[in-house]
Amino acid sequence: MTEPLRSARTACRGPSSICPCAGGNWRDDAPLPPDLQDEYTREYGWMIDEGMEALNHAIAIKPNYDDAMAYLNLL
Repeated sequence: MTEPLRSARTACRGPSSICPCAGGNWRDDAPLPPDLQDEYTREYGWMIDEGMEALNHAIAIKPNYDDAMAYLNLL
């Protein structure tokens, strides 16, 4: 688990509009609070961009490359 997510779990004090818990249980589908989103983007944004660039290059070489399209959709 990354440090921003670990921090979010320990900092959470209960349900609210930006708190990712529901009744004390962590929800993986809840968005990160805005300050953690910014931290995550600063720390890992370059990796996402690099991955998208590589997948777009693969699709440009082989337009029907289904695996590359699927992974690009996940990013």
